[in-house]
Amino acid sequence: MSNLTKNSSNAKDFIGLVRMGLTYEKLESIAGNYEETRKYGIHPSDWICRYITRENQAEYVREGMEEASEICKKIKWYSPEETRTYKIWGWGYDQTNYENLNIVGETGSYLIGEVNGYNYYKIPKKMEGSGAKRKDGSIKDYYKIDDVRITSWEKPYSSKQIFDQENYNMAYGH
Repeated sequence: MSNLTKNSSNAKDFIGLVRMGLTYEKLESIAGNYEETRKYGIHPSDWICRYITRENQAEYVREGMEEASEICKKIKWYSPEETRTYKIWGWGYDQTNYENLNIVGETGSYLIGEVNGYNYYKIPKKMEGSGAKRKDGSIKDYYKIDDVRITSWEKPYSSKQIFDQENYNMAYGH
């Protein structure tokens, strides 16, 4: 399991926005504009737009976006045709969340995995597919992405499966 950035870096919160071409200066100029922020998949009431207007939190956004920009320069991003998608095991408390892991790039000996368009992870290349051998010689056929997300490299959920599960969660989950 590995976050894309080291230690408690906040760059992970901004990689998706930087990847879409958003800079701190651009974000600062559009923070209150509904039409402009929606182009980047954010809303003027989202935390990032609120933070940028508060002096004590704007520095958090600036530093995160600068670090994310440096990280993105080191990544070879895949084209849509090169992107591979796998199922993440259903997870959740009192509901089951269905998600897919998209392998969207690489850097060095790591693949770049993306979940939901804004969670980015680095995954050792040797772990993709059947996995790596354990010390006892057995094959580890899954990979723990973070504290709750695990993939076994299976065929991804369809859009319909995810939609149906989200509707079920709205009706019966929390």
